[in-house]
Amino acid sequence: MEVQIPAAKVSLQGMLTLPDNPLGVVAFAHGSGSSRHSPRNRYVAEVLHQHRIVTLLFDLLTPREDQTYATRFDIALLTERLLAAIEWLEGNEETKGMNIGCFGASTGAAAALQAAAKHPGVAAVLQPAARPRDPRAPRRGLSRALLDRRHARAHRRRRRIAAAVGHDLGAAARVDAGPQ
Repeated sequence: MEVQIPAAKVSLQGMLTLPDNPLGVVAFAHGSGSSRHSPRNRYVAEVLHQHRIVTLLFDLLTPREDQTYATRFDIALLTERLLAAIEWLEGNEETKGMNIGCFGASTGAAAALQAAAKHPGVAAVLQPAARPRDPRAPRRGLSRALLDRRHARAHRRRRRIAAAVGHDLGAAARVDAGPQ
């Protein structure tokens, strides 16, 4: 459902998706130049929905603010907007009392980390490690052992996030793959 999130003097547009019998909620803080319509974030949200996790995809900036290059990199502003969304989730009838996680990429990851440090209600923060890679593509000089360690760390991180929001995604849920 389309939602409006009050944040200081503006209203932020978002999409709240509620699966049946939800276990937790994840607020998405996209990176600079992106929006709630990002194919990658929408894919990750779909995977979370399959595992009964509510998602809030919303724009951290108004369309007018997003036209200003410097505003896209104002981490303090982005953090305040994410905190407003978290408070909105805490007051929303559908999501009140749920564990809250934040998913952030690029500048959104910085905002998510700062929001988690400032708000005790944030149970987890997820920051994707990298874009998905075609397994047929060359390794670009990285050793197999290094790639295996990175994969293992990413897998442990996903499981910690899922546990913090109240669900074990299991090995089948690969949220780091999807459309480019």
